[in-house]
Amino acid sequence: GTVAGNLALWSELFRVGVGVFSQPVLLLGIAVLVWSATTVLLSLLAWPRGMKPVWVALLVLAGVAQHYMLDFGVLIDTTMIGNVLATDAREARDLLSPGLLGHVLLVAGLPTLWLWRLPLLARRSAWGQLARSVLLLVASVGLLAGGTLVMYRQIAPLVRSHMHLRYTINPLASILSTAAVTLKPLFKRGKPFVPISAGAALGASYAGQTRVPLLVLVVGETAR
Repeated sequence: GTVAGNLALWSELFRVGVGVFSQPVLLLGIAVLVWSATTVLLSLLAWPRGMKPVWVALLVLAGVAQHYMLDFGVLIDTTMIGNVLATDAREARDLLSPGLLGHVLLVAGLPTLWLWRLPLLARRSAWGQLARSVLLLVASVGLLAGGTLVMYRQIAPLVRSHMHLRYTINPLASILSTAAVTLKPLFKRGKPFVPISAGAALGASYAGQTRVPLLVLVVGETAR
């Protein structure tokens, strides 16, 4: 998943000048951080019973997200997730293509076969399984924090100059952006609407005009 599921991230890193031969240490450090961050997510789902469909769904999500990042150049941020949630199902059908299937098979094909054939561990007590998951979580968080401290001087300038890179980490960008869009409104306290144009009025130059003023509103999308 770190390699095949993050082709968009690697291609962007190569585009901005981070290559295997130019900055191999930085590239390796980013790979370790991506792997450890993904392991943090998986540690929350590291339960032996009933979780295989969830793991497969994450693989399929990674394949779908990678297809649209590579083929359409989109970023999986909150704006894009909002657009996806508001997309009509009939419009979504027009985006289905052999390329989408290819990316899903690339990312999820072999791992899915391996997961379904993987025998489950012997049943453990709930406390034993919880301890195992917590240990994996602590270890992955420790690796992520340690790697960040060690690579901070190299990674911080790169991220500041290319903020869009964080939205190409797959499938974390999709999950975190979806959580922000769906969960953030639940914790946001409602506020009364306040009119922002109550005191607005046309200037003196419009006093003698008979035509209705024309308002032009420009709406843009997320761009790199």
